[in-house]
Amino acid sequence: MSAPYTGGFAPGSWQFAVDGNFYSCDPCGPPRITFPMKGDSVFSDADVVFLYTGAAPNYSYVPYPLGTYPNIQPWSSNQRTFIIEQDFMVAIEAYRPLPLNTPYSWLWAIGWQSQLENGQPIPELFYALLVEEGPTEDMGQGIIKVSRRFATPPPTRNEVEQFTYTYPGIENGRLSFTRTIQSRIQYDYFLFDDFGIYPYGSEFPAGFILNSSTGLYPPGLIVPAQNYYAPTADAVIQNYFLPSDTLILSDGATPSIPSASQWLDWILGNGTSNGEIPEICAESSCMRRWMGNIYERRTRFIQVL
Repeated sequence: MSAPYTGGFAPGSWQFAVDGNFYSCDPCGPPRITFPMKGDSVFSDADVVFLYTGAAPNYSYVPYPLGTYPNIQPWSSNQRTFIIEQDFMVAIEAYRPLPLNTPYSWLWAIGWQSQLENGQPIPELFYALLVEEGPTEDMGQGIIKVSRRFATPPPTRNEVEQFTYTYPGIENGRLSFTRTIQSRIQYDYFLFDDFGIYPYGSEFPAGFILNSSTGLYPPGLIVPAQNYYAPTADAVIQNYFLPSDTLILSDGATPSIPSASQWLDWILGNGTSNGEIPEICAESSCMRRWMGNIYERRTRFIQVL
């Protein structure tokens, strides 16, 4: 008989010694920690203008201060997001792939401390979740090596990029114009976890977890781009938009939404929480798979001009 994969010795046999229990899929080396974000998030403390729909039919655009939903974009550092890659060994007859979203176990860290060389901390390794069950490699004697990749769901982050936008004209003031300006792209991250495997989050909208209850389009997930509604009754409900080649904001008994005077106030920083020019959403949110079951939402914002 050969020595068992659970460990032991069988002198003179084909498999005469097994050091350890290979029915348990355990690390065969320390974790490799990398940081996929190229740098820290940039930061904007400006109010962001969103359509307020709570008093139908009197809809209006309202500046929301930083930290007030849906203007949530806390600053985050590069090391808040990390990837763990690690190799494991197990008897092939005992190998069972891990399901996606399985949290990383601190027992696999093999003494790795959750901080950088300069002492700055990173989140505990167990916040990382499985995003890829890698290929297996035959190690002989019925043992295989499997590579696994884990990642932390990234916090909200901002990047800066040039963008060309057509601004609205203003009644008795200016025509619409197109300008290339600086824009802020906000990235938010969500985890699709229909089996409830990951324990460190709550369901959207309070948290970042999506599942079969929320679906892929729960209200509030996709941030719509700024619209300009015609100066007619029920314009928001009926989706009566201003012509894109004119975009003239007006006042009067039935003003456009936003109105001309409201837009001029924003240019001066009037009506905002900090007296600064607010931002508007220039492009609606779009979703893509980032890694494993982690999805990335990308939304573009620009300053009012």
